[in-house]
Amino acid sequence: MVDVHPVDRPFGFAVPDENDLHRPDVNARRPQSTGDAPVTSRPVTEDPFASPGGASASGGHDARRYTPAWYPDPTRRFEFRYHNGQAWTGDVSVDGRRFLDPLPSMPEAWAVLRPMPPAGYVGAGTAARESIAPAMAALVLGICSVLVGWVPFLCVLSAIGAVVGLVLGINVLRRDAARRRLQGDVSRGHGYAVAGVVLAPIGLALTVVGVWLTVVVVREVNEFTDVGPQHTEVTSCDLSDGIARVRGTITNDSGSTHSYRLTIRFERGGRSARLGSAGVSVAHVASGETAEWTASEPLSTSVDEIDCVVSDVTGPVPFED
Repeated sequence: MVDVHPVDRPFGFAVPDENDLHRPDVNARRPQSTGDAPVTSRPVTEDPFASPGGASASGGHDARRYTPAWYPDPTRRFEFRYHNGQAWTGDVSVDGRRFLDPLPSMPEAWAVLRPMPPAGYVGAGTAARESIAPAMAALVLGICSVLVGWVPFLCVLSAIGAVVGLVLGINVLRRDAARRRLQGDVSRGHGYAVAGVVLAPIGLALTVVGVWLTVVVVREVNEFTDVGPQHTEVTSCDLSDGIARVRGTITNDSGSTHSYRLTIRFERGGRSARLGSAGVSVAHVASGETAEWTASEPLSTSVDEIDCVVSDVTGPVPFED
């Protein structure tokens, strides 16, 4: 008996081979109306061309030559029909999907039946539809690698996806090449695999751009956060015509050249109440050197005295230039 795995039917439940669909009585047609009784069809195991006396016009084939298995549908309405060893059943299959098709009882139906199989024929199994998952995965990974390959940090994932997609696509194309030599055709996912193989190298090229941008971003952020040892001094702080002016110095105490961004806070004299703030940039201060800086800010509040405090020292703002 050919082993056919359960498959989903349109009615929403699975039908294994060993089930009631393979009993002879499933050939009964459903009533045409509520007042009609079911009509049982004649078993198809009888030679449709046999004479009333039992002689066969097609060579005397009988049911003993059938084993419980799948055979080409003798009615030609479906791809396969199951024979339970005694009679044809209503269990049919097309492209690996199974349906219930009670056999007709009209005499005209026998005219379209195929001849019975030769001795020794044991039936055929229903073939599952080939999967295009590897080819589709190659296409999706290729598209993703192109879309995010240039993005800093994400370029690493893009490179991995591009390599995996390239391998999947090449494997599909290699199988298709062998299949073309043997059968003259290719798989349904051939086009997807070709697109994935084309897009993956483009994604890898964009990954190089993403790596370069990643290096640039890391360098800019590092310069902003790591200013090294330094100290500042405010040399003058005054208020004139509502404008606060401050002057000072910054000394680089590290062993390498740094650029700085200083934030100066203006406070009411002796009260630490913030009146405003200003920012100033000092570029390329060599190790051990001292650079001067100045800043000014108009104040909306009228005061007699102010204090100037360097509240924060960072590196230059990333990509400010």
